[in-house]
Order: sequence, then C-alpha cells, then structure tokens
Amino acid sequence: MNRLYLIIFFINFILSNEYNLDSLIKIGLENSPSINLAVEELKKARANSIEARSTALPKVQIFTSGTKNFNIAGQPISFPIFPGLLDQFGNPVSNDSLSYFQATGLIMSEIDLPMGTDYSGVFGINFNQTLFDGRVFAAIRASKIYDTYTEESYNEIVEKVIENIKISFYSVLLTKKVFKVFKKSLERAKSNFKNTELLFESGNVNELELIRAESLVKDQETFLKNAEKNKILALEQLCLVIGIKNVDNLNIIGSFKEINFNILSLENYEKKLLKNQSQIRQLEASYLLSKENIKTYLSEFYPSISLSGAIHKIQSKNKEDFKFEFEHFQDNTSLSINLSLPIFDGFGSKARVMKAKADAKKIKYQSEDLKNNLLLELKSIYLNLNESMEKIYAGETKLELAKKGYSIASDLFKNGMTTQLDLLGAEINLNQAELNLIQAKFEYQIEMAKLSRSIGENTERIK
Repeated sequence: MNRLYLIIFFINFILSNEYNLDSLIKIGLENSPSINLAVEELKKARANSIEARSTALPKVQIFTSGTKNFNIAGQPISFPIFPGLLDQFGNPVSNDSLSYFQATGLIMSEIDLPMGTDYSGVFGINFNQTLFDGRVFAAIRASKIYDTYTEESYNEIVEKVIENIKISFYSVLLTKKVFKVFKKSLERAKSNFKNTELLFESGNVNELELIRAESLVKDQETFLKNAEKNKILALEQLCLVIGIKNVDNLNIIGSFKEINFNILSLENYEKKLLKNQSQIRQLEASYLLSKENIKTYLSEFYPSISLSGAIHKIQSKNKEDFKFEFEHFQDNTSLSINLSLPIFDGFGSKARVMKAKADAKKIKYQSEDLKNNLLLELKSIYLNLNESMEKIYAGETKLELAKKGYSIASDLFKNGMTTQLDLLGAEINLNQAELNLIQAKFEYQIEMAKLSRSIGENTERIK
C-alpha cells in the first residue's frame, strides 16, 4: 500500500505544472490571439515597406509573342501610270505605235495590296524606370514611418497583455490567500467548538454559548466554500488569459512578499512615460504619416519623369520564308523619356491638400490630449500606490494586534472569564485584519502592474 501511495505521489509530481509570473508571461505572449494578430500586422508593415520601395526600382519584363494570320485583308491602293499613249479604247500602248494614237498624262491604277504576312514573331525585354515622382518618394518615406507605427502598436498590445497576466496572476494568489485565511479560521472555530462543548459539559457555560460556537463553525464552512469557488474561477480566468486549456494539476507559484517601498518620484515616472509610452509614439508616428500625406498630395502639382526602353527581335514573313532561327529575327531597339506635367484637375489636388493638413492638425491635438490623459492616469496610479503602501504598513500592525487580541480572548474564554461573543468578536477582527492586509498587498501589486504598463516598462524588459 505504501508503495502505491509513493507511485501516485511521483506521478502527480511529474504531471503537475508549476508556473511563476515570468513563465506565465512568456506563455501568454506566445499564445495570446491579440499578440499573434499584432505580429501579422508587423509582417504586413514590412511587406508594405518593400512594396513602396519597389516603385522606385526599375521594372524589367521579358516577353515573347507569335502570330499566324489565316486571312489577310487587302488595302486598296492607287498606283500611277506614267505619261504614255492610249488607243481609242483608253488602253496604254507603246511609244512605237502608230502616230494617230493620242498622247495622255499621268494615269492612276487601283490595286488591292495585302497588308501583313502569314507569320510574325517577336521577343525581347521592356524596362521602365522612374526618374522623378514626388508620390513615389513620399510613399517610401511613409512606409518607414508606418513600420515604426506598427511596432509601437505591437508594443502597446504587449503592455496590455502583460498587465492582464499580472492582474490575473495576483488574483489567483489573492484567492489562495483568502482560502487559507478561512481555512485557518474554520480550524480555530472547530477547536473553539470542542472547548465550548467541554465547558458546557462541565457546566461552565450555558447552551447559548455552545450554539454560538457551532454557528461560527457553520459560517466559516460557508465562507471557505465560497473562497474555494473564487479560487477555481480565478485560476480558470488566468488560464484563459495565457491560453492554457488544461487547468488540472496547475500550480501557481508566487507570493505578495515582493514589495518595494522605495518608489521613484512622480516626476521621474512622468519622464519615463513621455519617453517610453507606446501610445504617444504611435500618435507621433501617425503625425509624421499625415505630414507625408500632405507631401504626397502636393506632389500632384509637380511633373513626373520616367525612362522606358525596349530591346526586341522581330520577324514578319510569309509561310515559305519564315524561319525559327535567331539570325532571321531583326533588331528593334528604342529608348524614350516620358514627361507628365499636370495642368488642371478641377481643384481636386488642392482640396486633398487641405484635407490632409486638417488631418495633421487633428492628430497633433489628439496627441496633446492623450499625453494629458496618460499623465493624469499616472498620477492616479501613483497616489493609489502610495495609499496601498500605507495600508500595508497599517495592516501589518493591525494584524499583530488582532492576533494578540484573539489569543487573549481565547485564554479568557477557556478560563470562563469572558463570553463567546467576545471570542467571536476577536475572531472576526483577526479574520478582517488578515483579509485587509492581503487586499492591501493585492492592490499594491495591481497598481505596480498598471504603473509598468503606463511607463512602458514591460516591453523594455522583454527586449
């Protein structure tokens, strides 16, 4: 039997999965759908950048074509007959004919001439190179800015995902701590009930005290069941956030002991926020994009210049003369410079420039508004963080006093020097002190998670 228990223990040990906060963050970043979506957006931005640069590179095409004409239409063409002699019927005759033939001037004779050949073939290379086009260069600059915009969008999502993982992680720790508090409280209530039974049997307390002691046990059992339910739900919520489906044998490792009371000043955090906050850098990139958009529309007033050329080999002959041999194809090479200068487009370009300038101003105002809101949020987080630290200081003192008070009340009750109500009050004070301290530490960790997201600290650490 002992061997069986040992085997079961080792199996549970092997199958159990232990995770701390760092490992949960790593798993969450790998499994988060929003992160995966942001990664695809990064790939898309890089592809757009390549596409934009390609517009400034030469376009080269190799082509070939062959044609077989089954019916060739004739084109009526009039050919001149030079001055000569005509007989009485109007037909030309030679000069050595009889003298009575009449002399004539130029005569036009119409003939149907086929325009084409039975076979034709051509192959070669075409190329086109943009020499100057304001829209092309603006698109290249905009693509680089869009890369930055997309990267900051990715960083923003990472910050939010890590914040949610931290909140879910500490929620699990909170429910585990609360469960332990009520479990200890239930053990104390059961021990107190046994002592009350002994005192009742010896006649030192009345039946009302016994009923109160038993009611306290039932209350603590109810609280413990509710705490267990919250612990299960918090664990499932954490698994949902990080993308783990199997909740069984999942062991979360961590504590509320890691508390740093030496935090920086609000001014230092504000500097970090303005430097690292991805939302601010997103809007800065968006503003630069709007400026490039203005340049794009302004370029519609400028000329565009391109160079194009062709190197062809052509053969066009009838069936008996057409040969599939390289030397039978003739060279046909050309080079041209194309200039396009806009004159008038109905004021459409001017209207587009006006709209682009208005959009740029809107983004600038949005950026200022965002900075103010983020700084206000940071100040709220900072004040809440200081408040939670003060609660921790006070909570630790209250917990020591509550433990001392419960110990005194328990000893007095055992000696019949106080009532069950006094002991119940001491038990409630002890439970409340433990829960308040745990809640204060939980609030501290939550505010620290918000602070890390606010100043862009999460992405700086994982880079």
